[in-house]
Amino acid sequence: CKTTKTELITKSDAMSQYPVGKNDLEDVRHIEYKATYVTYLFLVKDIKHICVEKFGSEDEYKKVMKEKWNKKT
Repeated sequence: CKTTKTELITKSDAMSQYPVGKNDLEDVRHIEYKATYVTYLFLVKDIKHICVEKFGSEDEYKKVMKEKWNKKT
């Protein structure tokens, strides 16, 4: 991942920016970055793929994301 330009996202950012939960991310491939604490990094395309599988289409999960964002604000 260091030599290619890939979009990575942390577990907490994925759960806040996309309509996924902890259980959805259990079987997704990830990178464990160990520093003072362990950080899980996921590929953004994998997160989007999980959303499409969960909601049926890209439009549906984006609609759910928009509703989630509206509830926050």
